[in-house]
Amino acid sequence: MLDGLGHLLRSLGLDGSAVPADVEGGGRPLRYRSLTAASELLVILDNAPDAHQIRPLVRAGARCRAVITSRAALTTLGGVHHLHLTGLGDVRHLHLAGLVDRDAVTLLSRIAGPDRVQREPEAAAEIAGLCGGFPWPSGVAGARLAARPDWRLADLADRLADATRRLDALQYDDLAVRASIAVSHRHLREEPSGHDAAYVLPLLGLLDTPTHTLAAPAGWPGSRAEAALELLRDARLLEAVGRDRYRFHDLIRLYAREQAAGELSEVERAAALRRGFRGSTTTWPRSTPPHSTCTPRFRSPITGRSSPASRSPTHGRPVSGPRRSGTTSLP
Repeated sequence: MLDGLGHLLRSLGLDGSAVPADVEGGGRPLRYRSLTAASELLVILDNAPDAHQIRPLVRAGARCRAVITSRAALTTLGGVHHLHLTGLGDVRHLHLAGLVDRDAVTLLSRIAGPDRVQREPEAAAEIAGLCGGFPWPSGVAGARLAARPDWRLADLADRLADATRRLDALQYDDLAVRASIAVSHRHLREEPSGHDAAYVLPLLGLLDTPTHTLAAPAGWPGSRAEAALELLRDARLLEAVGRDRYRFHDLIRLYAREQAAGELSEVERAAALRRGFRGSTTTWPRSTPPHSTCTPRFRSPITGRSSPASRSPTHGRPVSGPRRSGTTSLP
């Protein structure tokens, strides 16, 4: 936050030596308030981690406005308690949902070029689908295509179709989907209340299940698991899909798998898979009969090995139950 204030003060014309160097005295916030009190400014704060870090960066001047983007909801901004400090009495929250396929293709067209999209509409639709409706990945994909005029759209679609290469393909210059997700994950690590959520994210990434319940692979009691999953939801690293049920966006699932490969030992991964399988509920795709005698197999995204559900209490019996639709396709 203090680094951000220093950058803003220098952007307002303050000489570097005049920027207060204090860490605890509040000199930078006070200097920023005095410089901006009578100014007409629009401040854009992108990818804000939380409301605590945002408040000192938004000033009380009547002609000052701020546009803030964040994965977190930031619903505490604008509270009366902080009104006299931050001028956030007229906060308007706008929740941006994912792009529909048509809009994602339009975004791709504007960046990569309409002629290229018109020549390869199927590849453009595939790229939009593999970006999962997120504007950020779609924009990065468009930027990469714009920088590679010799590529066909199908070339990028082929790269994105390989789940092990997708996050690598969604980066160009200083734009990277992986880095954007990592900001939220790192913020959880840095906050004492977020340690459980940061730890459980890679564990969830190990499981090839469309949704997750409170029986998280960490093996924690329900209340602790719920708190961790809710924090992941607040950070937009999980989506709620019903009561006590959550799912990953496919790109975040890939990030979580990478973290599991880099952070967890083989013993930890095996234990998490066992716990996750015991606590999971299987959602069958439409192609599976409702009374199939097949037992589910869980593939480890780390080793690539597939293991039958021999540890499951249903092993040896037909797995029955109604089919469900609307499942998230796994990468």
